[in-house]
Amino acid sequence: MTLASSNRFSFVAPIYDFLARAYSFGMIAESKRWQVQYLKEGERVLYAGAGAAEDAVLAAKAGARVTIVELSGGMLAQTKKRIKALKVECAHPIVLIHADVMCHTPEHPYDVVVANYFLNVFEPRLMQTVFSHLNTLLRVEGKFFIADFAPMKANKWAAMCQKLYFYTAVTVFRVVAGNGWHPLYDYSGMLVNNGFRIDQKKDFRLGVCGPAWYRSIIASKH
Repeated sequence: MTLASSNRFSFVAPIYDFLARAYSFGMIAESKRWQVQYLKEGERVLYAGAGAAEDAVLAAKAGARVTIVELSGGMLAQTKKRIKALKVECAHPIVLIHADVMCHTPEHPYDVVVANYFLNVFEPRLMQTVFSHLNTLLRVEGKFFIADFAPMKANKWAAMCQKLYFYTAVTVFRVVAGNGWHPLYDYSGMLVNNGFRIDQKKDFRLGVCGPAWYRSIIASKH
């Protein structure tokens, strides 16, 4: 199975970083940066999808051996520009692979697999398939990082506002990038159901005291 037929992210690649920061008040970037403290020097880390790549750059600067697999040529071009502009100096150069992550089969499993704002591109059945493949790329006792939208709140009015906020993004990216239509995913529950242990998680609020609609998760494979 490949994801190539559904990829149209090159269309929004030049403005993706701006859109993410504006829509989330910077919390998308913050939720990804928070993860870097849990990486160890020399670890082999896979980033599935480049996104704005600020997290991958920070990981490389921290000493990780970073590989980015990105299907969109436009997104990969933006990543190359970011790395060049920041003049990244790190012990291990970032490996950029222009490919479908479903076709990525490294010789050795990774110590860490990162799927930040990546699994929400897919409708539920395909998301489970992509997650299962990423799981095969991770060694036992390895770490799985996911930063994404937080699960739905229990309070009725809070949930209503959260749905409006979430489905605005889903609708826009459905139209412009061909993303799948889906509900808010509960990544913590999915990880636990697949044999992972949740080690750390943190919610991120919109603005100083806004609703906590973003979440970053660190999980261990057992």
